[in-house]
Amino acid sequence: MSNPSFEPSIRPLRRGAAAAAALALILGAAGPAVAQTPTPPRPPATRQPQQPPAAAGQPQTFGSWVRACERAGRTEICSLRQLVAPRENPKQPIMAVAIGRLTPDRKMAMVIKLPTQINREAGIGFRIDGGEVMAIPVQGCDAGSCTVAITLDDALLKQLRAGNEALVAFRGQQGQVAPMPVSLAGLTRGLASLK
Repeated sequence: MSNPSFEPSIRPLRRGAAAAAALALILGAAGPAVAQTPTPPRPPATRQPQQPPAAAGQPQTFGSWVRACERAGRTEICSLRQLVAPRENPKQPIMAVAIGRLTPDRKMAMVIKLPTQINREAGIGFRIDGGEVMAIPVQGCDAGSCTVAITLDDALLKQLRAGNEALVAFRGQQGQVAPMPVSLAGLTRGLASLK
């Protein structure tokens, strides 16, 4: 599979025909230098040392997540980002995940960028730890990647904060299933930094 580009700017999600274009812009600044390989499940909650604040505009790391901010007009849009690579090829990320206040009304959302070689009609399966699988449609694709967006209500945010690992599963065009684990290590601290 080819490596989709993860270099566009962040912009809030929009409705209608502009949605695919806006969603394609969600994952900026998290280039290959911040690629995260899945980590083993984290141990039970322990007190973590406070991380010193990053200089303005500098990415900040929270476990497997990198917090980065960009300006969109007068608004600063921050998100947590993670690049995900297959276990058999950990230096070649094929999926990117961003979580933040990415909707026009500043609601929390998760945006997932996937390779264009996926079966678009099948959508993806998403679950946290061993929980229920959610079927999520693909919103659109461009030349570099396909985009899936999930609005994160309070219940789903609570599950993410309590979880160890999320799983994103998609089908290739020949029907093969590709399960991609997403580490949730550091997510709770990272989400607190987005307020």
